[in-house]
Amino acid sequence: MAMTLRSLIMFAVGDAYVYQIGDRPMGEVSYAEPSAAEKRHLPVPVGAGDAARFRTRCVGCMKCISVCPSGILRPSSTAGHFGRPALDFRYGWCRPECNLCAEACPAGAIRRGLTPERKKALHTGIAVWHGERCVAATGKDKCNACARHCPVGAISLVAKEGAAESAPKIPRIDVEKCIGCGACEHFCPARPKAAMIVEGRG
Repeated sequence: MAMTLRSLIMFAVGDAYVYQIGDRPMGEVSYAEPSAAEKRHLPVPVGAGDAARFRTRCVGCMKCISVCPSGILRPSSTAGHFGRPALDFRYGWCRPECNLCAEACPAGAIRRGLTPERKKALHTGIAVWHGERCVAATGKDKCNACARHCPVGAISLVAKEGAAESAPKIPRIDVEKCIGCGACEHFCPARPKAAMIVEGRG
């Protein structure tokens, strides 16, 4: 398996590798705990198709990791996917207008030439809400981060059953709209674990 020096360093030091999110260095960002272990299926890049197709075609060259501007593609350490690219939404999310990973992939594991509109029509992942962690559901604070940042409008805020009218509203996920981009997981303020977790669709 060919690896660039950059991807080898990333693999060796993992979360200690310094990325930037916008203008904020990693040390100034409070990250949630890793979520890969609790996901039934790891999400794949939007445009890769289903997980089985991605696993079959991916050759593990790490070229997609080296060009990802969001820093969300990283070598996986989970069983069954070890050393292959996996998405970690703590560092960003898969933007519909970006196709750099597809252009870098020599094996066709990620579809090239997708327009933002076409990427928004591909449902490669699904958001899963954990209400016991949600700052709104637990009454800690009002929050609309997941709904506000969803690029396809798959998340809406609704009243919690049995709650007072003034209580914070909680998210509802439209599974038909969700594309698995990871914006909700990335922007979720719940700690130590995010309340929104994006899984692959299998």
